[in-house]
Amino acid sequence: MPLTPRPRPRYRLWAAAAAVCAAAVILLASTTDDIGWTCDEVYYFSSAENITEWFQGLTGSIKTPGLSFVLSREIVDEYWLWDIEHNPHPPLYKIFSAFTLALFREHLGSFAAFRFSSQIQCGILLAALFVSLAGSHGFAAGLCGAACLLLMPRVFGHAHFGTTELPLMTLWFLCVCAFWRGREQASFSVLLAVLWGMALATKFTAVLIPAPLVLWALVYRDRASLRNFILMLLVAPIVAIALNPGWWYDPIAKISQYVATSLSRDEHIPIPTMYFGQALPFRPHWSYAPVMTALTIPVSTLVLFLFGTGNLVLKKDQRSYDLLMFMTVPVLLLIVMLPGAPVHDGVRQFIYIMPFIAYLAGAGFAVLAGLLARAVSSARLRGCVTAGLLLAALAYPALETARSHPFELSYYNRLIGGLPGAYRKGMEVTYWYDSITDDMLSFINRTVHPGALVSSFPVAAHYFEFLQQRAKIRSDITFIMPDIQASVSRSGQKITFSPQTPDYLVLVFRFGMFNDFYWRLFRNNTPLFVVKHQGVPLAALYCWQDIQL
Repeated sequence: MPLTPRPRPRYRLWAAAAAVCAAAVILLASTTDDIGWTCDEVYYFSSAENITEWFQGLTGSIKTPGLSFVLSREIVDEYWLWDIEHNPHPPLYKIFSAFTLALFREHLGSFAAFRFSSQIQCGILLAALFVSLAGSHGFAAGLCGAACLLLMPRVFGHAHFGTTELPLMTLWFLCVCAFWRGREQASFSVLLAVLWGMALATKFTAVLIPAPLVLWALVYRDRASLRNFILMLLVAPIVAIALNPGWWYDPIAKISQYVATSLSRDEHIPIPTMYFGQALPFRPHWSYAPVMTALTIPVSTLVLFLFGTGNLVLKKDQRSYDLLMFMTVPVLLLIVMLPGAPVHDGVRQFIYIMPFIAYLAGAGFAVLAGLLARAVSSARLRGCVTAGLLLAALAYPALETARSHPFELSYYNRLIGGLPGAYRKGMEVTYWYDSITDDMLSFINRTVHPGALVSSFPVAAHYFEFLQQRAKIRSDITFIMPDIQASVSRSGQKITFSPQTPDYLVLVFRFGMFNDFYWRLFRNNTPLFVVKHQGVPLAALYCWQDIQL
């Protein structure tokens, strides 16, 4: 059982939370250019630029006849529903990115400024996690939990990207915190409703936020939660629509289409996944989510999480609050284990459980610290024991994160033998084009001759065209998406392209998408350049003229 934490002045708690936030933001901002751009970010960046332009038009036309034009359906839909097929999510996270892009572009550069919003939100999330844990389990537990979350390599990687994951993860955790306080204070019930509306304006997955809250309220027969749920239902939809101008005109039809598309991902975006040597179309084995969770968190953090979870059975004080924090983990994992739930891209689709795992890890740290402290009579020695345990608990995940950088999305823990072990066992080792590093882009710029045609797989010509527009790749290279026909016989091989024949191939080793042709190409050819991490190939450049099948 953990020792009862000594109360600290509130200003010290909030000062420490601000320090946690600032330290995280500085660390993330200082490493943001190390990690390659993801293929989704190129759409979100363009959308953020559109949003910035629309807001500039809005502010410039206030109190002028042009205001009605800026707010017209034609203009609103053009700017807010741009390329909706590849850019389907509601826009709040892009609004955040547009804000930091406009404010910090001159100081940080376009790429870093665009990503800076996620880093700020990560800092807010860590500060909230610290305060939540420090209030229930003590200052050291708060530090441990916040650090455990930041030092989950895949979370650390996602905290660099201008995508949906960090904004929704932050809003989800804040919703749970506000739910607890809203049981006693009406102002927090209103805050909860607004936060859920913001989450709904970020990603469809936010519809799941109430599920663990409802289950907890049923378990405890907690009537005080009723106001929370009523306000969530009444206020959150209004907030979500207000934050998404693309829904302002004909909202029922647009929201219905959005929901229908989100619930039929297997028909619209059937993304396959490599899982223990099998390429499974769209829907991996039901065990995928819990297994991937267990294999992508540093082992020391998993051990602390198990201590914290086990203590839920034994403890009496604060059990209801800790159980509320725990509830999201099994509920979300069970939901994504259902048939039809999209769970491709590593842990990205259920990464929202990670703050709650970190909370339980912090609680587990408090349990261990309490057990060790009871064996020491001196208060000063107890402090030394706690500090030593904290350093020991965080040293290993810090080392794992440092080793994985800048390929955090390829991280696997020691339970499967790290990234090399995952590669040998047939797991997906990369998926989001973040393995296209500056070194690889520099090699392409040095090596590919002017006027060359370059194909890519998985197909992402838009990704490279975007990088060309931002001067990352020479403009005299053309990226194409040819149809490829190949045959191999005793008389030789034949590869034909239409309508154009490429000179080079950029191949990202997303093995779940490989067909027989790309497996042969991968196994039988030496690339001109290869990106490797811990000996595992992640991406490469080939010359088509040299390809042997």
